[in-house]
Amino acid sequence: MNPYKDNIAIIGLAGRFPKATLLSEFWHNIQTQNDCLSTFSEHEMAKDGIPKHLRQKKDYINRKGIIKGLPYFDYTFFKYAKKEAEIIDPQQRILLSIAWEALQDANITPDSYQGTVGVFCGTGRNDYFDRHVKATLDPDDPIANYNAYLANDKEFAATRIAYKLNLKGPAITVQSACSTSLVAIHLACQSLLSQESDLCLAGAASCSLPTHAGYEFREHFILSKSGQVAPFDENADGTLFSQGAGMIALKRLEDALRDQDPIYASIICSKINNDGKQKMGFTAPSLSQQSDLIKRCLIDSQIDPKDCTLMETHGTGTRLGDPIEFNALRRAFPEQAQPHCAIGAIKGHIGHTDTAAAVIGLIKTCLNLKFNTITPLCHFKQANSHLELDNSPFYFPNSSMPLNDAAHQFAGINALGVGGTNAHLLLAKITPDTQTGIQARPFISTQPRQPNTSLSPSYCWLEPTISQEDKLVNRPSYPKPKSILSKSEHQQIWNSLLGEPIHDHSDFFELGGDSMLAIQLIEQLKQKYAINISAEHLLAQAKFMDFHNSITQQMPIAWSKELYQQTPLLSTLKNPKSKDLLFLIHPIGGHSLFYKALSDHLNTSEQVISIRSSGLHQNEVILNSIPEMAQHYLTVIYDHYGPHANINGLIGASFGGLVAYEMACQLSPKKQIPFIGLIDTPSPKQFPKLPSNTSMILYDIFQHWLNIDKNTFHKLHEEAAIEQLKKELTQHHQIQISSTQLNQLIQVFMANQEAMINYEPLKTPMKLHYYKAKTRRPIDPESPEAWWKNIGDPFQLTQSPGDHISMNKAPHVQQLASYIDQDLCKKISMTTSK
Repeated sequence: MNPYKDNIAIIGLAGRFPKATLLSEFWHNIQTQNDCLSTFSEHEMAKDGIPKHLRQKKDYINRKGIIKGLPYFDYTFFKYAKKEAEIIDPQQRILLSIAWEALQDANITPDSYQGTVGVFCGTGRNDYFDRHVKATLDPDDPIANYNAYLANDKEFAATRIAYKLNLKGPAITVQSACSTSLVAIHLACQSLLSQESDLCLAGAASCSLPTHAGYEFREHFILSKSGQVAPFDENADGTLFSQGAGMIALKRLEDALRDQDPIYASIICSKINNDGKQKMGFTAPSLSQQSDLIKRCLIDSQIDPKDCTLMETHGTGTRLGDPIEFNALRRAFPEQAQPHCAIGAIKGHIGHTDTAAAVIGLIKTCLNLKFNTITPLCHFKQANSHLELDNSPFYFPNSSMPLNDAAHQFAGINALGVGGTNAHLLLAKITPDTQTGIQARPFISTQPRQPNTSLSPSYCWLEPTISQEDKLVNRPSYPKPKSILSKSEHQQIWNSLLGEPIHDHSDFFELGGDSMLAIQLIEQLKQKYAINISAEHLLAQAKFMDFHNSITQQMPIAWSKELYQQTPLLSTLKNPKSKDLLFLIHPIGGHSLFYKALSDHLNTSEQVISIRSSGLHQNEVILNSIPEMAQHYLTVIYDHYGPHANINGLIGASFGGLVAYEMACQLSPKKQIPFIGLIDTPSPKQFPKLPSNTSMILYDIFQHWLNIDKNTFHKLHEEAAIEQLKKELTQHHQIQISSTQLNQLIQVFMANQEAMINYEPLKTPMKLHYYKAKTRRPIDPESPEAWWKNIGDPFQLTQSPGDHISMNKAPHVQQLASYIDQDLCKKISMTTSK
């Protein structure tokens, strides 16, 4: 008898989660009880069209879990035209992307896989069509309207994946409200057990819009007054809805063992049922039907309930739903003198992700089993008084702990759909004797993916067409490009900005140009000639004639209709022919123009390349975590320079040092970076206090250009501060800056600030060169190098003249460059201090 005959292996995971793009970030958030919900500012809500009268109500809760990069989609990879991709429901675009990623995680390429692959998935409510697509359609154009229907109706979610990935098994869209994804997984298991499919994808996505929208609290409704979800807690006051998506790859366990697939866990039983009408109402849960379903799973699986050590619940944090679910579990399990089964509820971390809730809970539980860890229940302090706790087998963990060492480990997953469709399944931990001869799956790879497997999302989003009250930032409309940019016209633009006669060899920065004037130049070229280039392009070609020739040679590209095409993050500053690469990673403001003075004084033979923030241009995703930035930048580097790029060094000033260190960690131990330079980078948890509102951020960015007292500026309302800033820049400095540019600068600054505060680096020993500013400002920690010194192996401390900012500018930057040149030329053998 084959003991694995009716078991299903989970061999691939993928998803999009609030405050986590990578599975490693998701796992970290779970282990550390992180609340992954976002609190929205007035600016964010106004920009997304939330009416002022609504967002200023005292009962309006400005909280929600959001996924990053929702407007971005690699339409070229999936062979879509951009116009077609723009009208597709983002939920379906995400499902397609994570279907591919789940297969990648399972080491399966669809085109070469010999078996039959099925798809079972669902989506949440489609808000995108009404907000973004509907008003663009001509009611008298039946073809356009039919195409929009195909792009947005739920029933095409599964078949879209099957078509694009050439999958020839069953492709079925599943809809059962909050239990959708677990029902999809159940149907996938049945398809595998009946030999209808050899491999299945199953999951769901839910992305409510607008993204930066909260909700209005109402008494006696399910939504939380506190803006947090606390499953099974005495003070739980409701749930809230978030964005999220998950997809898993499934195979018959005996086939996975035969094919030597690394396995996260196995499904030993799954069942579904419905409440019928014996309950308080259509949306209410049924204790008896839930309990019956769980009992049948336990009986049919033939496991000892004492071996069930984890129970991932539906756990919405509502006063009615939680006690009914817990008491249904309680009645399905026999009484126990000592509790043995830990209760889990992913909604405490990320909120209720509707159709995707169960698959995300399952992904969490797979990681629990894979890494032998029980994780704490987020926001739990004291049990709800309506729970039947006496002789209960269940307990509520308040910290991470190892699973017990029992020979068999099982976990349950529970999902309850509004309307009454319930689903339950049981997972088994895969033990070493089960996977004899199989290599253990390494945790989520942090190595850069090869170019042929890496998705590179591009901006793919129709602007909302509904009325948006108080919208602060409007996308500019650009005039039709002129036929040619003459040399004399180009010289006049430079002259208007720099106030100096312009010759062929005039250097933009030597004539007094800086990052703000560079932005002005780029904006004028875009508005007058539809030339779309980055400020970093000017940094690499600072002499007038070099810059003029480079952009006129590119005019067929620069004048294309795609005015918001993505621009490169990398800019070569010197030694372009060298194969040895030295990267300078942007500070918190995002611009790599910061490094112009340093690169000018470096006397190294390496090719010096700056990396700017993603998000400074409208068509780019803003990254909100340092691990995410590091992985993205490494992917860009390997895409550009090839898989064998010779990274000789990573240097970062302040915030940039954190990113440089994370990049080195992600490459370790497979690749050791010879040189890592941190320029006055703060130690984790010693970050200086940074501005928190828009006016303070603007003052920090523009303080050298303003003729207004700091305190006076900070007292201005956000909109008044923006207008005052634009007025000052125009009157005193002849600088024209659009609201769009201000918005991009602010968003990148805030995202980098959030990433810095939330960063918890791994302690990975490596060679570190630390350049400390001799002059300490009042806001600077006295010993920013303390944490780094403990992990430097070896560690070198160099004190350089100037403070945190001035050490990177003339006259001090020359000495800093000299120190870096010396260190690049020698190998450190011991901890030293100059």
